[in-house]
Amino acid sequence: MKLADVLTDFALVSVLLVVSYLIRSKVKLLQKVFLPTSIIAGILGLLLGPQILGKFSPVSLTYTSVNQWAGVLVVVVVSTSFLSLSVKGVSGDAFATTMLTGSIHQAQIVAPLAIGALLMPVVPGLVYGFGLLPVFGFYGGHGMAAQCGTIYSDIGYMADSMDVCVTFATVGLLCGIIGGMIIINIGARRGTTKIKMKFEDMSVAERIGYIEEKDRKPVGMAVTANGVIDPMAWQLAIVGVIILIGTYVRNGIIKVFPVMKNFPLVSVCILLSLGIGILSNKGNNVFAKVIDKGCMKRIGGVAMDYMITASIISTNTTVFAKYLLPIVLMSVACIGLSILIAFGLGKRWLKDNWFETAVGSFGQTMGVLATGLTLIKVVDPENNTTAAQCISASSTFGFSWQIPYLVIGLAVMPSHPVAVTVVSVALLFAFLIAGEVQYRKRKKQA
Repeated sequence: MKLADVLTDFALVSVLLVVSYLIRSKVKLLQKVFLPTSIIAGILGLLLGPQILGKFSPVSLTYTSVNQWAGVLVVVVVSTSFLSLSVKGVSGDAFATTMLTGSIHQAQIVAPLAIGALLMPVVPGLVYGFGLLPVFGFYGGHGMAAQCGTIYSDIGYMADSMDVCVTFATVGLLCGIIGGMIIINIGARRGTTKIKMKFEDMSVAERIGYIEEKDRKPVGMAVTANGVIDPMAWQLAIVGVIILIGTYVRNGIIKVFPVMKNFPLVSVCILLSLGIGILSNKGNNVFAKVIDKGCMKRIGGVAMDYMITASIISTNTTVFAKYLLPIVLMSVACIGLSILIAFGLGKRWLKDNWFETAVGSFGQTMGVLATGLTLIKVVDPENNTTAAQCISASSTFGFSWQIPYLVIGLAVMPSHPVAVTVVSVALLFAFLIAGEVQYRKRKKQA
């Protein structure tokens, strides 16, 4: 593979993104379900590529390097993920929401592990650790899915884990958006929503995605002067420094502890990003001065869009067919449990605007925070409830249990599956008990 091949693939994926954006701007159905352009582009690229169209036609899109993009772009995504971190205190409904999403996270681990254990005798090649993959796709989204997929394959436990993770992420995001809109419409008809919503009343920017010139906002602030170094180049350089430090730290760990030879680069970069992100919010230090949060969000966003598109294009249809039964059963379990916990326990645990917060929690745990915020925007366009703040807090605190599973859980699963399972079940009960205790305490005070 040559650099020119990467350039050609970049051009192809860019064309798919442009075409998909134009399609979305014209097709109301795609607007009503808030399907992201990157998902549409990925599906279009998969259909027009060698795995689908190529099997029936001599003419199809061909890609040389796209199947390697996810593993590279995910390092960029995680390196920027915490550089705009802002942690605030959590109380009341924010705490209840954190317990809700924590319960969903653990349920998306425990149920698939149980299903996987039952299916191992009947599905050839199915390993027990397969049951740990759905949560990274559903709760974590494509970014987390790409990270965990590389870990399993790197340690030689499951060669096609990346394809499986991306499949779960795609299923989760689609079901989160489409399912969320169905739930919202049901809630609106029943009068559960705080406001009456109509798709037609939404702005052009919310429906189509095009922002009029008078409504446009800056995507970031210039930290450096153009004549010295372009402001965006400076922010990219910071990301590059984080990745380089992560690479040296990883190599050092492997040199000191050879048993860690498969320790993933993404795990080191996400920890570095977390540390620097926290420091950048602590007073007037060097990190606060040189990092622009807006630009970092855009760098991570660009990498995420191209990564999602490339990941879907590279979806291995053979692997999907191979694991069809566990993928379907585990997906149904994750979706069902997410709905049950978000709306069943949400109605009980949440004090104010429970439906709006439950909708956001469902979207967040079926994709990413942006999915939950998008659904909340539909039911609370004027931000009159605390739903957005609640799920943002739960998402921030959620990394405290996501990262251990990513950094430690995946690596430990092949050798200590019982330990991972026991801890997962224990955490599930811990979240459920904490949420119930807080509910009873508040009820007693009332």
